[in-house]
Amino acid sequence: MTAQSPRIGIIGTGAIGGFYGLMLARAGFDVHFLLRSEYAAVRDRGLHVNSSLHGALKLHPVQAYANPADMPPCDWLLVGTKSTGNVELAPTLAQVAAPGAKVVLLQNGLDVEDSLREHLPASLHLLGGLCYIGVYRSAPGVIEHQALGRVNLGYHSGTAANNEALQQVIVEEGAALFHQAGIESQAMASVHLARWHKLVWNGPFNGLSGLLGTGTTG
Repeated sequence: MTAQSPRIGIIGTGAIGGFYGLMLARAGFDVHFLLRSEYAAVRDRGLHVNSSLHGALKLHPVQAYANPADMPPCDWLLVGTKSTGNVELAPTLAQVAAPGAKVVLLQNGLDVEDSLREHLPASLHLLGGLCYIGVYRSAPGVIEHQALGRVNLGYHSGTAANNEALQQVIVEEGAALFHQAGIESQAMASVHLARWHKLVWNGPFNGLSGLLGTGTTG
């Protein structure tokens, strides 16, 4: 990466944040991880991903933080926390965001961006990130990647709200980060419509698997 390469912050280093953060760091990006209960484990032993696609991956040392006040300002913030805590998370995002930063919600749910927008500084761009991936955490700092990995991005709101050309530039910049990490990514014209599509896609993997007491491999 060059000196102009963006600094990336992972807010919530669980299965989703840990996987994508590790992949971006391995691609050479300057990635910083905010953790809670697993901070000590990741600081001491690093992040591990056991992937059916990429093999056994390890990132150590990890630029890990338990306190957002210790993080440097980040140009991109990838949020992997549960959407139910978005309002409470807003001050943390504002604290670690560089001027004009892009906040990407890597979360399930419909219109999760709406509840967060009014609590963020107007200068921050808010994007939706839809993750098509099979991944879970098996131990502190250990992630099992079963399949897929694509991330689709769409612009939700911010200072580019009335400038479609600038929105496209921002979304394509985000997709390029993932591409450089070996992850498929594409721009979405409508975050709202894309989240409905994702909900339909999730149905067989979540609802039917739970109802039938089975997985998705057979």
